Amino acid sequence: MAFLGLVSGPLGKQVRRLVGFFRPLSRLFRPNAKPLPTDPADAAERSAPISPTEPVETLAEVLEHLGHHCFDVEDFDASEIEALFTSLAEDTRKALRPGLHFSEATWEEVSKFVGSHRRRESRYVTTNVHELRETIWSVIRNLSASVHVDHKTDEKVARQLVKVKRAVESRSIELIKREVLAATAGISQAIEERQSVNRERMLELGKQLQSIKGELTQTRRKLEVDPLTKLYNRAAFDEHLKRVADLNCLTGAPACLLMIDVDHFKKINDTYGHPAGDEVLRRLSDCLVQTFPRKTDFIARYGGEEFAVIFQNDGIEMGRMLSNRALESVRKLAIAYREAEIKVTVSIGLAEYSMPDNSDSWVERCDRALYRAKESGRDRYMEASVPILEPAK
Repeated sequence: MAFLGLVSGPLGKQVRRLVGFFRPLSRLFRPNAKPLPTDPADAAERSAPISPTEPVETLAEVLEHLGHHCFDVEDFDASEIEALFTSLAEDTRKALRPGLHFSEATWEEVSKFVGSHRRRESRYVTTNVHELRETIWSVIRNLSASVHVDHKTDEKVARQLVKVKRAVESRSIELIKREVLAATAGISQAIEERQSVNRERMLELGKQLQSIKGELTQTRRKLEVDPLTKLYNRAAFDEHLKRVADLNCLTGAPACLLMIDVDHFKKINDTYGHPAGDEVLRRLSDCLVQTFPRKTDFIARYGGEEFAVIFQNDGIEMGRMLSNRALESVRKLAIAYREAEIKVTVSIGLAEYSMPDNSDSWVERCDRALYRAKESGRDRYMEASVPILEPAK
């Protein structure tokens, strides 16, 4: 009670009178308790005459204040708690009416309710502060885990997180707020730095991609074409295929490869002669150019009676459609040679680029699909199997 001597003014007077009023009551319920220590200010205040209405009115006001400034706890909301305290205040004031008085049981009821509610508030605040600390720390951990910055930035963020950890382990809300704000600012700066680094890297990557595309265009212009069919030759195909594979490995864009072989070409040469075979290859080349007219479609004579087509930015569905289109176009082709009309068909192998493909494995898969198409009766296309990723050792 030494702090009562520090309270001055009307509030201090009311508080000291209230304590003076309840001190005898406490001794009634604790008959064996030692007398409470007093200080001179308390003793002087108690020596002054006290109106019997003042302590009761003060208690009622205290109960009203407790109700007015309450908050939601556990299963009670603030309005319910305020109503209970208001009811207690009203019951307390009934003791001021003539002929009415509080029994010891009534005083004990007030004491138990106030004490029970205070413990409920204490548990609520303690639990929620703990949950707040855990939530803040969880957010900071997740933010930290999602930010990958360079070594210097990592050290700066790590120092801030240590401060946050110490703050959340303390009981100071002010310290938690201050350190969390500082850590948030630091992590935001780290994110901006990382984004800046990523932007620079993406710009550099963009330049590299443009360079690759430029090289593709330049290479296509310089490449020699096959003298018979006027299509790109095998060397051009090999170079272009390698660059497309490298580019798709980097970007993840889809691409498809067709390997096309003329069915029974040896029989054509044997029946009509090699000049007829050359005419078939020339007419077939023109048919493929008309079937695949896009600038991005790369058509080459792979060797002998075999052709290859590379589709960039097209997946397996488009590859199937274009394979069927090629089959139909060739079936409709009627090649006039001298007095004869030569009809031809082709077999096609289809393969979509897929990791861990490189240019060689891509061609190998497509070639196996072509072999299966010929083994299955020719004049059809077959899809290559998807490559299997080897598990990391």
